[in-house]
Amino acid sequence: MMASAQGNLYVMWVDEQNGALVYTTVNTERVGLVSEWADPRGIPTPSKNNRAPDGIVDASGRIVIVYAVPFNEGRGVYMVEADGRDLNWSTPIQVFDGLAAGWDLVGDPKISLTSDGVLHVIFSRYSAHQVNQAIGLYSTQSSDGGVTWSPAELVREGSITWSDIISYNPGTLHRFWQEDHQSVVSNFDQSSQDGGHTWGTPVEITS
Repeated sequence: MMASAQGNLYVMWVDEQNGALVYTTVNTERVGLVSEWADPRGIPTPSKNNRAPDGIVDASGRIVIVYAVPFNEGRGVYMVEADGRDLNWSTPIQVFDGLAAGWDLVGDPKISLTSDGVLHVIFSRYSAHQVNQAIGLYSTQSSDGGVTWSPAELVREGSITWSDIISYNPGTLHRFWQEDHQSVVSNFDQSSQDGGHTWGTPVEITS
Protein backbone atom coordinates (compact mmCIF):
# COMPACT_ATOMS: atom_id res chain seq x y z
CA MET A 1 0.00 0.00 0.00
CA MET A 2 1.29 3.46 -0.95
CA ALA A 3 0.01 7.03 -0.65
CA SER A 4 1.09 9.92 -2.87
CA ALA A 5 1.43 13.62 -2.13
CA GLN A 6 -1.18 14.13 -4.87
CA GLY A 7 -3.83 12.45 -2.71
CA ASN A 8 -3.97 8.97 -4.23
CA LEU A 9 -3.80 5.66 -2.38
CA TYR A 10 -2.54 2.57 -4.22
CA VAL A 11 -2.89 -1.07 -3.19
CA MET A 12 -1.12 -3.89 -5.06
CA TRP A 13 -1.11 -7.66 -4.74
CA VAL A 14 -0.54 -10.90 -6.62
CA ASP A 15 -3.51 -12.81 -8.07
CA GLU A 16 -3.18 -16.28 -6.54
CA GLN A 17 -4.98 -17.86 -9.51
CA ASN A 18 -2.55 -16.77 -12.22
CA GLY A 19 0.41 -15.05 -10.51
CA ALA A 20 -0.30 -11.68 -12.14
CA LEU A 21 0.45 -8.34 -10.45
CA VAL A 22 -2.74 -6.39 -9.76
CA TYR A 23 -3.44 -2.94 -8.32
CA THR A 24 -6.29 -0.60 -7.46
CA THR A 25 -6.38 3.05 -6.46
CA VAL A 26 -8.61 5.60 -4.73
CA ASN A 27 -8.48 9.21 -3.59
CA THR A 28 -7.35 9.26 0.05
CA GLU A 29 -10.36 11.39 1.05
CA ARG A 30 -12.76 8.76 -0.33
CA VAL A 31 -11.07 5.60 0.83
CA GLY A 32 -14.10 4.57 2.89
CA LEU A 33 -16.43 4.53 -0.14
CA VAL A 34 -16.38 1.21 -1.97
CA SER A 35 -17.74 2.81 -5.13
CA GLU A 36 -14.74 5.17 -5.37
CA TRP A 37 -12.13 2.43 -5.66
CA ALA A 38 -10.97 1.78 -9.23
CA ASP A 39 -11.59 -1.65 -10.70
CA PRO A 40 -8.53 -3.87 -10.17
CA ARG A 41 -6.16 -3.77 -13.12
CA GLY A 42 -3.18 -5.88 -14.10
CA ILE A 43 0.38 -4.62 -14.32
CA PRO A 44 1.92 -5.99 -17.54
CA THR A 45 4.80 -8.39 -16.82
CA PRO A 46 6.47 -11.07 -18.98
CA SER A 47 6.12 -13.66 -16.21
CA LYS A 48 3.04 -14.95 -14.44
CA ASN A 49 5.26 -16.29 -11.68
CA ASN A 50 5.34 -13.04 -9.69
CA ARG A 51 5.68 -12.67 -5.93
CA ALA A 52 6.07 -10.16 -3.11
CA PRO A 53 5.48 -6.73 -4.70
CA ASP A 54 6.63 -3.64 -2.81
CA GLY A 55 6.56 -0.02 -3.88
CA ILE A 56 7.14 3.66 -3.25
CA VAL A 57 5.69 6.92 -4.59
CA ASP A 58 8.05 9.86 -5.06
CA ALA A 59 7.20 13.56 -4.64
CA SER A 60 6.17 13.89 -8.30
CA GLY A 61 3.67 11.03 -8.03
CA ARG A 62 5.80 8.49 -9.88
CA ILE A 63 5.13 4.94 -8.64
CA VAL A 64 7.96 2.42 -8.54
CA ILE A 65 7.21 -1.23 -7.81
CA VAL A 66 9.68 -4.06 -7.34
CA TYR A 67 8.70 -7.71 -7.34
CA ALA A 68 10.32 -11.13 -7.46
CA VAL A 69 10.17 -13.93 -9.98
CA PRO A 70 11.37 -16.61 -7.56
CA PHE A 71 12.32 -19.49 -9.85
CA ASN A 72 12.69 -20.75 -13.43
CA GLU A 73 14.91 -19.15 -16.08
CA GLY A 74 13.62 -15.62 -15.51
CA ARG A 75 14.20 -15.67 -11.76
CA GLY A 76 15.30 -12.44 -10.22
CA VAL A 77 14.08 -9.05 -9.03
CA TYR A 78 12.25 -6.67 -11.38
CA MET A 79 11.05 -3.07 -11.36
CA VAL A 80 8.15 -1.33 -13.11
CA GLU A 81 7.07 2.30 -12.87
CA ALA A 82 4.16 4.56 -13.83
CA ASP A 83 2.85 8.10 -13.28
CA GLY A 84 -0.52 9.47 -12.26
CA ARG A 85 -3.88 7.94 -11.39
CA ASP A 86 -4.51 6.36 -14.80
CA LEU A 87 -1.28 4.44 -14.84
CA ASN A 88 0.65 3.47 -17.96
CA TRP A 89 3.25 0.98 -16.81
CA SER A 90 6.78 0.78 -18.15
CA THR A 91 8.42 -2.35 -19.49
CA PRO A 92 9.88 -4.23 -16.49
CA ILE A 93 13.59 -3.72 -15.81
CA GLN A 94 15.61 -6.53 -14.28
CA VAL A 95 17.13 -5.30 -11.03
CA PHE A 96 18.90 -8.58 -10.28
CA ASP A 97 19.44 -11.68 -12.44
CA GLY A 98 19.11 -14.75 -10.23
CA LEU A 99 19.92 -17.17 -13.05
CA ALA A 100 23.20 -15.46 -13.91
CA ALA A 101 24.13 -15.36 -10.21
CA GLY A 102 23.50 -19.09 -9.84
CA TRP A 103 20.82 -18.70 -7.17
CA ASP A 104 18.19 -21.39 -6.65
CA LEU A 105 15.43 -18.99 -5.56
CA VAL A 106 14.98 -15.22 -5.21
CA GLY A 107 12.44 -13.41 -3.03
CA ASP A 108 11.22 -10.67 -0.73
CA PRO A 109 12.32 -7.46 -2.48
CA LYS A 110 11.82 -4.20 -0.54
CA ILE A 111 12.40 -0.72 -1.95
CA SER A 112 13.13 2.71 -0.54
CA LEU A 113 14.04 6.12 -1.99
CA THR A 114 16.47 8.60 -0.45
CA SER A 115 16.22 12.37 -0.85
CA ASP A 116 19.03 12.39 -3.43
CA GLY A 117 16.86 10.33 -5.80
CA VAL A 118 18.68 7.02 -5.30
CA LEU A 119 16.57 3.87 -5.24
CA HIS A 120 17.60 1.21 -2.72
CA VAL A 121 16.42 -2.41 -2.89
CA ILE A 122 17.07 -5.34 -0.56
CA PHE A 123 16.11 -8.92 -1.40
CA SER A 124 16.70 -12.47 -0.23
CA ARG A 125 18.45 -15.56 -1.52
CA TYR A 126 16.86 -18.95 -0.93
CA SER A 127 18.16 -22.49 -1.29
CA ALA A 128 16.13 -25.18 -3.04
CA HIS A 129 16.70 -27.27 0.10
CA GLN A 130 15.46 -24.55 2.49
CA VAL A 131 12.55 -22.65 0.99
CA ASN A 132 10.95 -21.41 4.23
CA GLN A 133 13.89 -19.25 5.32
CA ALA A 134 16.30 -17.19 3.26
CA ILE A 135 20.00 -18.00 3.47
CA GLY A 136 21.17 -14.47 2.77
CA LEU A 137 20.08 -10.83 2.51
CA TYR A 138 21.44 -8.66 -0.32
CA SER A 139 21.18 -5.06 -1.48
CA THR A 140 21.52 -3.03 -4.66
CA GLN A 141 20.92 0.60 -5.62
CA SER A 142 20.26 2.77 -8.66
CA SER A 143 21.16 6.45 -9.09
CA ASP A 144 19.55 6.82 -12.53
CA GLY A 145 15.93 6.10 -11.70
CA GLY A 146 16.18 2.35 -12.02
CA VAL A 147 17.77 2.08 -15.47
CA THR A 148 20.95 0.50 -14.11
CA TRP A 149 21.67 -1.18 -10.78
CA SER A 150 24.81 -1.79 -8.76
CA PRO A 151 26.09 -5.36 -8.28
CA ALA A 152 24.31 -7.19 -5.49
CA GLU A 153 26.06 -6.74 -2.15
CA LEU A 154 25.77 -9.22 0.70
CA VAL A 155 24.16 -7.65 3.78
CA ARG A 156 23.86 -10.74 5.98
CA GLU A 157 24.22 -14.49 5.74
CA GLY A 158 22.00 -16.69 7.85
CA SER A 159 18.40 -17.83 8.28
CA ILE A 160 16.60 -14.61 7.37
CA THR A 161 12.85 -14.75 8.02
CA TRP A 162 11.90 -11.10 7.37
CA SER A 163 13.46 -7.85 6.12
CA ASP A 164 12.63 -4.26 5.23
CA ILE A 165 14.32 -0.97 4.35
CA ILE A 166 13.20 2.60 5.10
CA SER A 167 14.57 6.10 4.56
CA TYR A 168 13.83 9.43 6.22
CA ASN A 169 15.54 12.80 6.53
CA PRO A 170 18.30 13.57 4.03
CA GLY A 171 20.52 10.53 3.65
CA THR A 172 19.24 8.38 6.54
CA LEU A 173 18.56 4.71 5.74
CA HIS A 174 17.76 1.72 7.93
CA ARG A 175 17.87 -1.94 6.96
CA PHE A 176 15.95 -4.27 9.29
CA TRP A 177 15.91 -8.05 9.30
CA GLN A 178 15.03 -11.00 11.50
CA GLU A 179 17.15 -14.11 11.94
CA ASP A 180 16.14 -17.50 13.30
CA HIS A 181 18.92 -19.62 14.79
CA GLN A 182 17.48 -22.92 15.97
CA SER A 183 14.28 -21.20 17.14
CA VAL A 184 16.17 -18.30 18.77
CA VAL A 185 14.84 -15.23 16.96
CA SER A 186 16.79 -11.97 16.78
CA ASN A 187 15.93 -8.65 15.10
CA PHE A 188 18.65 -6.42 13.66
CA ASP A 189 18.93 -2.81 12.50
CA GLN A 190 21.73 -1.48 10.33
CA SER A 191 21.82 2.24 9.55
CA SER A 192 23.48 4.59 7.09
CA GLN A 193 23.74 8.34 7.49
CA ASP A 194 25.15 9.07 4.03
CA GLY A 195 22.51 7.69 1.68
CA GLY A 196 23.78 4.12 1.69
CA HIS A 197 27.42 4.80 0.80
CA THR A 198 28.60 3.41 4.14
CA TRP A 199 26.82 1.34 6.79
CA GLY A 200 27.25 0.98 10.52
CA THR A 201 27.61 -2.27 12.44
CA PRO A 202 24.31 -4.18 12.72
CA VAL A 203 22.65 -3.72 16.10
CA GLU A 204 20.57 -6.48 17.69
CA ILE A 205 17.44 -4.63 18.84
CA THR A 206 15.64 -7.67 20.32
CA SER A 207 16.62 -11.23 21.13
